[in-house]
Amino acid sequence: MHLFNPQNQLMQSVTNAKPIGGFYTFKLTTARDAPTGNWTAKAQLGGSTFTKTVKVEAVAPNHLKLELDLRKDALYQDDMPLKGQLNAQWLHGAMASGLKADVAVRMESIPTRFGRNVDFIFDDPARQFKSEQQTVFEGKLDDKGQVRFEHELVAEAQSPGALSAQFTTRVFEEGGAFSSSQSSVPFYPYPHFVGIKMEKGDQSRGMLLTDKPHTIAIASLDARGKPVSLPKVEVTIYKIEWKWW
Repeated sequence: MHLFNPQNQLMQSVTNAKPIGGFYTFKLTTARDAPTGNWTAKAQLGGSTFTKTVKVEAVAPNHLKLELDLRKDALYQDDMPLKGQLNAQWLHGAMASGLKADVAVRMESIPTRFGRNVDFIFDDPARQFKSEQQTVFEGKLDDKGQVRFEHELVAEAQSPGALSAQFTTRVFEEGGAFSSSQSSVPFYPYPHFVGIKMEKGDQSRGMLLTDKPHTIAIASLDARGKPVSLPKVEVTIYKIEWKWW
C-alpha cells in the first residue's frame, strides 16, 4: 500500500498487514505539515493495482461551545415563523460576548412517516426536491453570548413529502476563525398529507393483475399525524407497460 500527496510524490509505503476477519488493515498517516487536497492511495496485489482518492483536509477544533435551541422537536409550515435561540460560550467557561454569528439551513427530502397508518405511502414518487442553503440568522451575540431570532422558514419547491431541515451554526472569533455545529429536525411543509395503501398483488409476481377489481385505501392526516377530513381527494391511476427485451 502506497500513499501519494497531491503532487503525486510517494510519502509513505506499507508492505506488511495482518488479516482481521478476512480483511487486511493498512494504517497510513500524514505529517502534521502535510498539504491538504486530494491524496492517492495505491494498493498492489500481485499483478493488479487499485487506486483510491483520499481527501486530506485541515480541521481546526472548536474553541466555542454552541447550542441552537429551536424549542421544538419538529417544525411545521403552519407554525411559522421559526423562533430560535443561539447560545455560545468559550470552552473554558467564559461568555462569548459580542461575537459575530450566523445560522443557515438546507433542506433534504426524507420519507414521510407518522405514528398511525404506518403501511401507507405519503410521499409523491413523481416529485424530486432540491434546495439551496438559506440564511436564517446573521448578526452578533449579546453580552451573555446569546441571541434570539425569528425566520419564516419555507420550502423552495414542492417536495415529495416531509423534509429534514439541517442547520449549520457558526460563531466567529475576533481573529476570523470560527466554531461550528450541525443539527437537524423534521420539517412538514404541508398542512395535510394524503397516503395510499395498495394491495400486495399477485403473490408469485408481486404485481396487480389487469381485468380484476383492486382495493386502494386512502388516509388523510394533518402534519402532526392526526386524522383529518378533506372535502375532496382526486386519485389518478396509470397503467404502465414495458417489455423486458
